[in-house]
Amino acid sequence: MDVRSEEYVKLDINVPTSFLQFLADTIVRLGFLYPAARFFVEANQVAIECPTEDANAIRRDLNFGLYRQKVYSDNLALRTRVMEGVMGK
Repeated sequence: MDVRSEEYVKLDINVPTSFLQFLADTIVRLGFLYPAARFFVEANQVAIECPTEDANAIRRDLNFGLYRQKVYSDNLALRTRVMEGVMGK
């Protein structure tokens, strides 16, 4: 990948402690959605190098992805019980 500073921007985004456990899954998804972006995790911060035109969308999608993973995790036990009830297990 040819990273040129005039076409790429670096974003530093702080991640709240309560969302850190969902960061890896979220970055995997973003890597698929934004193949030109590079992600670096340090403590509770994500550094992202991405094309300038993708910066706002990546920031939005990172926040949405973290929230989505948290909701998925929080509701997994409930969904499992519902499916077991529906399937008769």
